[in-house]
Amino acid sequence: MKQLEQTVGLVRDVTGAELLGTYLHGSAVFGRLAPASDLDVLAVTRRSLDHRRRSALVEGLLEISGCTPTVRPVELTVVVQSEVRPWRFPPTGDFLFGEWLRDELQSGGPPRPGPMPDLALLLTVALAGARPRCSAVSTTCATNRETDAPVCTGRRGPG
Repeated sequence: MKQLEQTVGLVRDVTGAELLGTYLHGSAVFGRLAPASDLDVLAVTRRSLDHRRRSALVEGLLEISGCTPTVRPVELTVVVQSEVRPWRFPPTGDFLFGEWLRDELQSGGPPRPGPMPDLALLLTVALAGARPRCSAVSTTCATNRETDAPVCTGRRGPG
């Protein structure tokens, strides 16, 4: 999946050492990737992205993502680890890109952090699939014993 590798490479290049891990989730993980399915990618970072990094992600994703017979839509969600660990509701998403936001992102600039109530579901699906995509990060996926909320952790490792 060239498009997936381009997306993960973009996230890695833009976030650098702040990246804890990237995860493929959604239909691709569960073997239900249809021709019109999007590629769902979750990135976990140490800190919130600044405006420059948000802009770079949008610019890169506008080129990678699409809705044609040969280019799938990409949905990228970025979450700061400390915003979901310890778990609190509603969780804050740091960045969101999807084709349904294309016009808004092109005219209004990069997205800002904000409440993302469906993040619990997204994290649960990502953990159920457990398909880390960033080889430079050793990841551990677990469930918070007190709240049953999913938690992604990671540390820099060799490679």
